[in-house]
Amino acid sequence: LYQGSTFMFSLPLFIESFDLSDSFALSPQKGICYSFPQKTALLVEDDLNGMKLLQNIVSSLDITCLSAETGLAAINILNSNAHFDVVFLDIRLPDMDGYEIAKLIKSSRPDIPIIAQSAHAFIEDKEKAELYGFSAYLTKPLVKGLIIKELNKLFY
Repeated sequence: LYQGSTFMFSLPLFIESFDLSDSFALSPQKGICYSFPQKTALLVEDDLNGMKLLQNIVSSLDITCLSAETGLAAINILNSNAHFDVVFLDIRLPDMDGYEIAKLIKSSRPDIPIIAQSAHAFIEDKEKAELYGFSAYLTKPLVKGLIIKELNKLFY
């Protein structure tokens, strides 16, 4: 009735010790703002789970969020004359390179700060983002405390 083989194996699991609680965001610090009412963000992310995480973090900071899954959709939203205080832009999107999208955004709306989000944490990637006009470069997985820190730099 059943054909084929079953293989079983085990691998050792090594877990580094680190704190996932994001202590920066959980323990209030003097001079740090944790709420940004009246601010609006465009979130550009093609991964559904990544988008949900980003939406949860940004909206928990009292920021109104609009989202786009592609670079073209992001450009169209920005060209509709909607007001945005910040753009969170994934570097790898299915239709366009995030660096090219940033270049297009900066050519028409140079005043909008753009925060890059990427799985790449190499210094070369961060330097390239600076050359393309990004205000900040965050590596995935995104950490709420680092987002708060960057937003404070941008708005205060």
